[in-house]
Amino acid sequence: MDLGIRASVNGFEIMNLALPLVLLFALPAQTTTWPLDDVAGAIVVRGTARTESGVAGKSLVLDGASLIELTDSARFASGEFTVSLWFNPYDPAGGQQMLAGKNRYSRNERQWSLTVEPDGKLKAHLRQDAWSTISTADRLVAGRWYLATLVVETRKASLYLNGKIVGEVKLASPLTATAAPITLGGIWDQEQVRQPFPGALDEFTFQPRAISATEIAASYVPISATHDIPKLPTGLPLWDATQTLPKAVDLEPVKDAEFHVLKK
Repeated sequence: MDLGIRASVNGFEIMNLALPLVLLFALPAQTTTWPLDDVAGAIVVRGTARTESGVAGKSLVLDGASLIELTDSARFASGEFTVSLWFNPYDPAGGQQMLAGKNRYSRNERQWSLTVEPDGKLKAHLRQDAWSTISTADRLVAGRWYLATLVVETRKASLYLNGKIVGEVKLASPLTATAAPITLGGIWDQEQVRQPFPGALDEFTFQPRAISATEIAASYVPISATHDIPKLPTGLPLWDATQTLPKAVDLEPVKDAEFHVLKK
């Protein structure tokens, strides 16, 4: 009885191999993509998000007080990896804003993040003993689409914007794994949204390998469409501007009240 098998590996036929046989093949690293076309699927929205036109179909727009948590993403914790995200900032100079990150500060879980800085520039943060950073030279423009790509290797990390490298930093040691999930548009910490991002997000991808500069350049296609920027809140009004304020002499004194000056 012929107990052999017939197999083909890279075009070469292998016949009559004794059983049992185990053939091991190197499979390509799997890419995980969150299309961010709507609020369904493997995401949790902390707050509210609405849909708007994106780079591929729809995108999700955050109001500056909400974020998106990627379910089952804490497992993407160690080794070499590449993350990329399309983003459209509505207020690039509105303070430090989180585009994507894997941190939970109150639990001392700090790993990496991509932010829009108060100066309007894109910045990558890699946790070593402190934060090692990479920043773009040019400021971002409100309403335009950008592709941010972060490549993390054992001894260095590289930041790309729109398919072109903008800088890299040496790493003294690999990033320490954390149990924090990946969040987009902010960091969810102690039941609060921290570092919120007002704007649109689309097509977040994670690859468990360091992809090449050639692959990154090929992944970028310029997007000419822009978003109309909604009027963003400028702060909490302390009085009704339509009303006339009384003069101090006309105010009634408040009994048993104390006045204190608090300095932060």
